[in-house]
Amino acid sequence: MTDAAEGAPAVPDGGAVDTIFGATVADPYRWLEDAQNPGVPRWVAEQDDKARAFLETLPHRSEIAASLAREGERPRWTTLPLPKAGKYLYSRQDKDHERGALYEYDPATKRETIIYDLNDAREDRNLVPTWWASSRDAAYAVFRMSPNGGDEVQARVFDVRKRRWLPERIADVRYSYPRWDAEAKGFYYTWSPSTPGLSADKRTAQSEIRYHRLNTSADADVRMREAPQQDGLIEVPLVTSDGRWLTVSRWYGTTRTALFLRDLRQPGSRWRQFTPDDGALYQTESGKDVVYVWTTQGAPHGHLFRVNPSRPEVANWKEIVPEQSQAILYDVTVVGDFLALAYKVDGEQQFEIHRSDGALVTKLAAPALGTIASVGGSPRIRDGAVSFCSYTQPYTPYIIKPPTFAFEPFPVGAPDKDESQYVTEKVFYTSPDGTRAPIYVVRSAQTPARQPAPLILSAYGGFGENTVPQYHRNLRAWLDSGGVYAEAVLRGGGEYGEAWHHQGMKQKRANVYADFIAASEFLTRERWTDPSKLVIRGASAGGLLVTVAMTERPELFAGVIAEVPLTDMIRYRIGGNGPLWVDEYGSPDNADEFPTLLRYSPYHRVRAGVHYPWLLMMSNAEDDRVNPMHARKFVAAIQAADPGGKALLRTERAASHGGAYTQASWVDTQADAFAFALAAVAAHALPSGP
Repeated sequence: MTDAAEGAPAVPDGGAVDTIFGATVADPYRWLEDAQNPGVPRWVAEQDDKARAFLETLPHRSEIAASLAREGERPRWTTLPLPKAGKYLYSRQDKDHERGALYEYDPATKRETIIYDLNDAREDRNLVPTWWASSRDAAYAVFRMSPNGGDEVQARVFDVRKRRWLPERIADVRYSYPRWDAEAKGFYYTWSPSTPGLSADKRTAQSEIRYHRLNTSADADVRMREAPQQDGLIEVPLVTSDGRWLTVSRWYGTTRTALFLRDLRQPGSRWRQFTPDDGALYQTESGKDVVYVWTTQGAPHGHLFRVNPSRPEVANWKEIVPEQSQAILYDVTVVGDFLALAYKVDGEQQFEIHRSDGALVTKLAAPALGTIASVGGSPRIRDGAVSFCSYTQPYTPYIIKPPTFAFEPFPVGAPDKDESQYVTEKVFYTSPDGTRAPIYVVRSAQTPARQPAPLILSAYGGFGENTVPQYHRNLRAWLDSGGVYAEAVLRGGGEYGEAWHHQGMKQKRANVYADFIAASEFLTRERWTDPSKLVIRGASAGGLLVTVAMTERPELFAGVIAEVPLTDMIRYRIGGNGPLWVDEYGSPDNADEFPTLLRYSPYHRVRAGVHYPWLLMMSNAEDDRVNPMHARKFVAAIQAADPGGKALLRTERAASHGGAYTQASWVDTQADAFAFALAAVAAHALPSGP
């Protein structure tokens, strides 16, 4: 058995070596994959103790922690307020309710009442509420609950009127967001088996659509749709606003979908597929007696159709919003008799209000400098709600009402506004192949522009996710310390549509890393920072991004903060949700895709004798989405290759992929990251003179 010692682990016989499509692939730290090996947790604990001891002594950490604690106490909306049964139901966090509370606001009395403090939901050890949805009459709310905020989820139901939990618990709803029926008698959900050793792709293949009736055992739940029995395929249910139609969205990986429906009023009715399997994306939204279908089929920038669910064949669809050449339509929300359409224009979100026939009514105008983050509504409710934010301003709710849809502040819970001391600029970089994309640069008004400063550059670049200006509650602490924050848009995201996403997938994945390095070079060339002051930070796919950049261009960065990353792209399908990401990254079992994966796999690019930037690897012990072995193996490789450098493995022991979920642990985590960034910059300081 391999012994664990402080620093890099001892490896007998040179570790594992594989031959794949004729290539020799060394894997010297494979033993760190096995969390059951007693040496692995011992080594992780020693690494964590060493990392925390170092981080605790860093200059400025205590001041940063104090600033984070103050910011963490500011009210934060976690759902939008929407009227139900004459009152508004929503959730919010503040210093007295750090895990959030469910609130009710009565417009008649102008009183806000706490329905339930989610801190009290910890009936089980470390059980965290991660999402909730109320029934149409606001009598019940179904919650997704998970240990440490992870992906192993159970559903529980809270009786809003009686202020108590119902007794049943519905397990194995990992991939589901339950949807209520019209009568609030129960809800539909995706059930997935939790058989030990079952990989994620096999688990989704055996998932079923089920119906749970309140106050009954989960064992009595009704199977509404059989499992698809296709690896990696997942189906999720939706219910139309009148409760008549149950629709299902089938996801084939991240790039194509298909839609099905069933008439719930007709006993024994069959499922009908009403979109083709043609490689496009389809999304449905319920209106009054109609459904709206958004799709990329025949329109890469997206267009919108009105569909009669009784005659759902494509030939009967009516296009009501055609594709635009300069804007990406990516979402639709029904607000009473109107539609709120979400567009991306040059990477930023914009919203328009249309009539149900597609005619434009107005463009939503933000009340201040910042971002309209989301719009909420329902076909049954006349008014809608809007969430507004900026990088440094928490999400703030507004009510919008026809016919003007002007922003009306919600009467309670607005955060303090203090934006004058921060500045956000949008600049554009160009990748080597000529691709142009934005970077958002945020600084304190006291920090001069384009005078090299400690700068943290973050990005994601994957799965069609959008990088747009959003509130980061940790950011003020960094800006107030004199740091600059930058966020780059990369290919692989969805900011410029599905074609932009495809340019960062599989064999084209190198585009993502070329974009990120080009953004880094732009920030140094434009004197926002220089390599001695540049720290890169990313999480999950963003953690893969920064470790790739670190191994490709180590001289370009002073520090790297990688959180819950993938690093071994030859074995990324082991554990967690890895098997579900083949559509995004490609498969090492495919002769055409293996060379690309090996070419950029950070773990395999580590070279002895190279001086790497300082590394803070932030791992979460209970991560059930990305296997923590990636963090372990990469840190061990860096420590061995660059023994004179700094490579720390910090492990949050009671956290899953989303990280620390209590206020105290969140403050500690963020303070460590920012203090590390400043220390890395100080350690790489350039000589001040000859």
